[in-house]
Amino acid sequence: MNWNLLGIIVWLIILLYLLFICFNIRKRHLKMIVVKHKRFLWSTFLIDIAEIIVFLLAICIQVNNALFDNPALDDTSRLKSSIRYKPLVLSTGTGKSYYVTCYNRANKQLQQNYVFYSNGRKYTVSSSNVVISDGEKPLNAEAKKLPYQSKKLLQLDEQYQKAYIAIYGAKYKNTWQNGLGMHVGKTALKYYLVRVPDPTFVRNIQSK
Repeated sequence: MNWNLLGIIVWLIILLYLLFICFNIRKRHLKMIVVKHKRFLWSTFLIDIAEIIVFLLAICIQVNNALFDNPALDDTSRLKSSIRYKPLVLSTGTGKSYYVTCYNRANKQLQQNYVFYSNGRKYTVSSSNVVISDGEKPLNAEAKKLPYQSKKLLQLDEQYQKAYIAIYGAKYKNTWQNGLGMHVGKTALKYYLVRVPDPTFVRNIQSK
């Protein structure tokens, strides 16, 4: 069973409840006016408020499940993670060759895009999902926030002459918690550690 069905069912229940309270409010207000000859009753008003509050709470909870659910990366009950390693390929041209090209944009977001090649494939990655490692040790302070293994990276330093990418990926498992937000099978995070021998192998280009 794909638990994403649970999220679909919950949204359908919320929609049906919305239709119910619209019908129910209309029915009670008509009864109040026609039968009891009243324009306002506290009992009717409080029931209206209670039904609307329940609906809003259900919407808030489900929107939070769908948009803001952010399990910890070490939560193995909800996420399945893996790390792939690939060698970098030099980008050749008329001048000096580079492993990575960084495109900078002069705006308040300081947006950057990194372009690099591996196994015949071109990668274009936002700076929010990549770290460049060009020091003596492959695992720098920024990369330590993810479960990269220093020993493995040191082995790759020798194997690929400090020119490779370590791609961390985390996907949502098929659990009911993930199904509520309809996240099952989706990527929670993809992060790239790009290892280069030294900073001279990174070309910076200023773009508009």
